[in-house]
Amino acid sequence: MNFLPFNLLVMSSAVLAIIIIVITLKRRAEKALVNLRESEERYRLLIINSREMITSHQPDGVYEFVSPTAKTLTGYASEELVGKNWFDFFHPDERPLLFERVHDVALQKKSSLTLEHQFCQKGGNYIWMETAVQPILDMNKKVLRLQNSSRDISERKRIEQMKDDFINTVSHELRTPLTIIKGSISNLKDGVVGPLTEKQAHVVETTSRNVDRLGKIVANLLDLARLESGKGKINR
Repeated sequence: MNFLPFNLLVMSSAVLAIIIIVITLKRRAEKALVNLRESEERYRLLIINSREMITSHQPDGVYEFVSPTAKTLTGYASEELVGKNWFDFFHPDERPLLFERVHDVALQKKSSLTLEHQFCQKGGNYIWMETAVQPILDMNKKVLRLQNSSRDISERKRIEQMKDDFINTVSHELRTPLTIIKGSISNLKDGVVGPLTEKQAHVVETTSRNVDRLGKIVANLLDLARLESGKGKINR
């Protein structure tokens, strides 16, 4: 009976082990590749079907990737925005402050932030957007790119403006006249224009109570409007 030399037997075992390891690693790599492709496909479908505009930028703001939703929100096709600078589409009055915020928070502090800003559409009109900015870092904590998610908040801004207009209207066109009326009633009570008859005093007192009641209603309306707009607290 012939036996293989010991060194050949060891070598054969080592080769077999290597083959097994290679096959195992290959299968794992193939499985990982399939999982990666499935994840990429899910992410791609998520981006395509998202109502928000998903974008990727270089640290200086240049678009690297723009999701198809851009066409609906901005009028620009994705390929029209790639290579252009995000900051160039901001309203000129807002651009310096927004650039400073992105640079300070996302690039220097490497933290995420949310911006409310105007964006110039292809037709030249500005819409309001809310954009969540997320810096993507490399292994050395250096910012590689900015990952953004933007949505149209023009309708929300329109409603907020209506609330602001309401507050201003109530403040100036109701509160001011009420203050004048209350002052006049106080003068009548104090006899500034002469003594009042019993009947006149009763009418003045009734009017004073109604004016006070109306003043409280106006104050409550203002408190409610400020609370809903996030601009104030209830006054007691």
